[in-house]
Amino acid sequence: MKSVIILLLLLAYCPAATLPVTTTADAGAGSLRAQIAVSVSGDTVAIAATGTITLTTGEILITGKNLTITGPGANSLTITTNSTSRALHIVKGQCSISDLTFHNCRGLPGDVDTGGAVCVDNFTSGGVANVTTINDCAFTSNQSGWGGAVDIFNGGLSMNRCTFSNNTCTGLAFGTNGGGGALSLGPTVASAITNCTFTKNAQQGTVTGQPGGGAIYNYGVGTATPPEVLVEHCTFVGNVDSAGAAGAMKGNYTASYRTAAKLRNCLLANNQAPVLVLRNFAGNATGTLTTSYTSLGGNVTDESATSALFMAPGGSDKWNNGALAASISPDPGLNGGTVPTHSISRGSPAQRSGQASTVTTDGRGAPRHPQSDAGAYELIEPELAVTAATLEFGTTLLNTPVVKSLTLTNTQNSTYTTGPLVLGPPTTSSGFSLSGFPTTSLANGQSATFDVNLIAASPGLYNTSLTFSGNDRFDSALANPGLLNLHVITLSALVTDTIDNWRIRNFGPDATNADLAADTATPAGDGIPNILKYALGLDPKQGYPQGAGIASGLDPTGCLSMTVTKNPAAADILLSLEVSSDLGPASPWTSSETTIDLNSPILFKAHDNVTTSQADRRFMRLRVSKP
Repeated sequence: MKSVIILLLLLAYCPAATLPVTTTADAGAGSLRAQIAVSVSGDTVAIAATGTITLTTGEILITGKNLTITGPGANSLTITTNSTSRALHIVKGQCSISDLTFHNCRGLPGDVDTGGAVCVDNFTSGGVANVTTINDCAFTSNQSGWGGAVDIFNGGLSMNRCTFSNNTCTGLAFGTNGGGGALSLGPTVASAITNCTFTKNAQQGTVTGQPGGGAIYNYGVGTATPPEVLVEHCTFVGNVDSAGAAGAMKGNYTASYRTAAKLRNCLLANNQAPVLVLRNFAGNATGTLTTSYTSLGGNVTDESATSALFMAPGGSDKWNNGALAASISPDPGLNGGTVPTHSISRGSPAQRSGQASTVTTDGRGAPRHPQSDAGAYELIEPELAVTAATLEFGTTLLNTPVVKSLTLTNTQNSTYTTGPLVLGPPTTSSGFSLSGFPTTSLANGQSATFDVNLIAASPGLYNTSLTFSGNDRFDSALANPGLLNLHVITLSALVTDTIDNWRIRNFGPDATNADLAADTATPAGDGIPNILKYALGLDPKQGYPQGAGIASGLDPTGCLSMTVTKNPAAADILLSLEVSSDLGPASPWTSSETTIDLNSPILFKAHDNVTTSQADRRFMRLRVSKP
């Protein structure tokens, strides 16, 4: 009898775990350090705590693990070491890091002084193909010898929507200057840096050309065909390379290694290499063509000189653009995202200058236009177009209606709102009314015209506004997607009066230029006649001190001067300044010796042409008259 033996092999499957970080403590249960220590490849370390994690017992070492480390948002959690060590040291691992801020971390000489906040060492055999992913992170005020914030040593980097600001590299302890004020990258596989902002980072070594890179130092490997680094839709502002190599990005500093980078739709302003000239990019010190920079178009820079080994002026790149710097916010802000970005203003040379790309969102996650902006920030404008931002009604007489028209159009120009444009109810102040305002939504491309009517109940200057809301969100609303966009149209009009109408309103329907209502009468008994009170906008039945509404004295040249606050509606009278050297009849009053400095609807200002030092006596008066 034969026996059949069956071997049953049981395989255990352990799914990847999610390890929550629930405390900001440096160590202990639920801490970042403890969860990384117990993790295995494939796990996710999810930081739920908010605030600041201060690492007081040195860097967190990750060896031979492929981990995903996520935070609650770069604006919600900061990791710092208070400049006592770097934060994360990844050795021969392929990790993904997202939604964190690393602040005031520092690489120390004892650990080769690379990567102030994050160091990735894939130099060990078997790790060279690892690609580190960093998304939606901010790196601020970190410092190291190489890579002020991040150093990737072999392997590759995929980085999107990150901001590096005020990071510095100072040089290694064994005597060479540093490379990459923000980032040093030594790729052995293709890498990409997308939608990232580099601002005010610095390489602080001062030996010319060694190794350099105010923001990025791209050091390569000894291969004939080096892996490419694609830098796309990135913003470089105010980065400085004290070695005089390259304010924005530097390639190898020797001829022994080769690097390659391609740039598309980047914005570069105020980057400096002060030892030489203002320049963004450079290759090695000897000029040997081991560093290859290629423009894919759409790059915008204020640089006046051609960067070494990069792109020549012309094509779709914009060079030497003096208006660029002024159109960029001086400092990065959240602008509706979780990491800071430099905003651009309407009309910036970077606006709609980009070339075709697969990048569909910006550094905040906002959608990009088909014709995108250069840099990490996409200016999202309202989709509602109005024919005029200011509606001028001009000068009109009281009780005379005036009608102006406005047209609203759903331009569908931002892709942020894809459906019909829904308008909220309009509001404006007394004196203006609307007719035909669209009460239904506007479909894409649809327009509607309505009237703004001016029927003023009283004379005067009208500077008010017409407001209504729409569901076309714009940049200031990106932080709160539910916030409606408020459209404001300024309405301006001057409604004039006549002294006869003024007389009737103040003295009754039968009032004429006689008795208490006469131009020269002073019904309040204060000595100020009605015609002057009309000119000054004063109540004829109320008493005022002499000189009310009038300021007089000497101007800086020593001449008599007068400033009158006018009734803007009193357009049917004239004001003039008259002077005389004597009050007697032999020296008549004249306006020919005066100069009018200002005569607006609300202000009259004039001065005497004769200084008080030129005459023994000088007198001045205001004349109010009818034309």
